[in-house]
Order: sequence, then C-alpha cells, then structure tokens
Amino acid sequence: MTSRDAKALLPIGLALVAGCDPQADHRTLTEVPFAVTQSPHAISVKDALRAPGPFNQLCVGFPDTYQISPGSSPSNAEVRRPDGKVVQLSATLIDPNGKPEVFPFTSIDQGHKSRAACFETRPARDTERRYSRVELIASDSLTVFEVRWDAGKRFGSP
Repeated sequence: MTSRDAKALLPIGLALVAGCDPQADHRTLTEVPFAVTQSPHAISVKDALRAPGPFNQLCVGFPDTYQISPGSSPSNAEVRRPDGKVVQLSATLIDPNGKPEVFPFTSIDQGHKSRAACFETRPARDTERRYSRVELIASDSLTVFEVRWDAGKRFGSP
C-alpha cells in the first residue's frame, strides 16, 4: 500500500470510527434565494428525503442581518428582518402519500455570515421513512438563502 492509498482510506476509516450512519441523508435542498410568504412555498425533491431518525432536521438559512428566536408556538420560529418586522416561520414535510408532518422549531444554527432556523423531529428509528416535499410558510415575506436537510444518527446516539 502506498502513502497515497493510505491517504485515500483515511476519511473512510475516520467515518467508521465516528459511527457513520449508512442510512443518513445530508444535503442542501436549495442555495438560490427565494421568498417565503403566507402561501406555502414548496420545495420538491427529485429523490425522496430519507428520514431514518433518531434525528431529522431541516434548517432554513438567512443572512446574518436577520435575528431568529422561538416563535409564538412550538412549531414556529420568529424571524426579525433587518427592517424590524417580526415574522413567524413554520416548516412542514410531506410524505410520498401526501401526509403532512409539522416539524417544530428547535434551534438556531449560527454561521460566520449566516444563521438558520432549524426544525427537528426525533422519532424512533425507521429506515423506511421518507419525505417528498418541504413546505415553508411565513406570516409575512421572508427571503430565504438556503435550505438544508440532515437526518440520521448523531455522534453518541443509539
């Protein structure tokens, strides 16, 4: 084995040691800015989102000029636009049979020049669970910069 071969195998070995989840699904659904309003903004995915649990998280990204906090209900994030207007944001995922599941707001992901409102469920492990569409609704207009999906086990989860 050459040193080049060893370097190629290093990321695989590290993933195995870290408890890689072969059922996990991590992807960016959109990086193109779009407006979310009072009408549902649907993001359809070509390949269904795998949602095996025990962690299924959808993060909706905004520029760092927006402020995010818990909303008026457990399912909403409160987003303060740069103009001071406070907007309620909710996220619903739709399964392939059309059944909606509201994801509650759980956290804020703070980046260097962005932040995200994260919505999450923690269901029992089910490797067959899938979603075919994301719907975002806001009480007033919001500009979203990115939507990310992260599902599967996390370090230390069963």
